[in-house]
This record gives sequence, C-alpha cells and structure tokens, in this order.
Amino acid sequence: DVAREIIQPFGFEIDEAETGEIAVQKALSWNPNVILMDIRMPGIGGLEATKQIRAFSQCAGIHIYAVTASAFEHEKQHFLDNGCNGYLAKPYKRDDLLLMLCKNLGLTYSTDSEIVSDEDNKPQELSLAEMKTH
Repeated sequence: DVAREIIQPFGFEIDEAETGEIAVQKALSWNPNVILMDIRMPGIGGLEATKQIRAFSQCAGIHIYAVTASAFEHEKQHFLDNGCNGYLAKPYKRDDLLLMLCKNLGLTYSTDSEIVSDEDNKPQELSLAEMKTH
C-alpha cells in the first residue's frame, strides 16, 4: 500500500499479489520490469517466489527487490544470493523507492518530484501530470 501511494501518481502500472504463488503467476503472465517482493508473504514466501520466478527464462530481465523489515548485513547478502537484485528495508523512504525504480527503468529522479527520461540521449523532464500521458 505504501509503495502504491508513492509511485501511482507517476503513472507506473502497478499490480499486487497477495501470496507468493500469485506473485509467480503474475510475473509469468505480466512480465513486469520491477517486482517489489515482500519477504514475508503468505504461502511460499518472497524468497521462494523469487527463486521460482528466476527459474523461467522469460523472467530473466525482471528486477526483483526484497522488501523486508529485517535488513541485517548478513541477510542482505542472502537476498542477493537468492535472486534479488537488491532490497528495500522497511520503513523505506519515498526517495529511496523512486531512485531504485528510476535506476532500473532508465530514468533519473530529481527531488523536485520530476523524473527525467534518458530516451534517445535527450534528457526530458516530466512533471507528474506529463508522466501520466507517457
């Protein structure tokens, strides 16, 4: 819910999965650019769902980020070793989430609530209103 509130105004397409099994199914059918995978999910859990997603070649380009309330140093490496591209520790900050998304989507985020596109090597600033039309 927190991530949805932060990124929805920017016009990103968002979907949610209530369980690890549903997360795997949605990754296969939708093939999103980024998955924010809650580590503690009902059913198979976030790390097992990540492993299953990684087993499918059509999902190789998906960036999966572990979202967890527990981010001790040894656990961070565990997330990476199990197929995650990185992690967000709860509670995460708005800018941390937006910077992570922009990094993975080839965009640049500025703290002025704008995202700059690197398309065709021509930086283009998009306001919130403009992003909804792109």
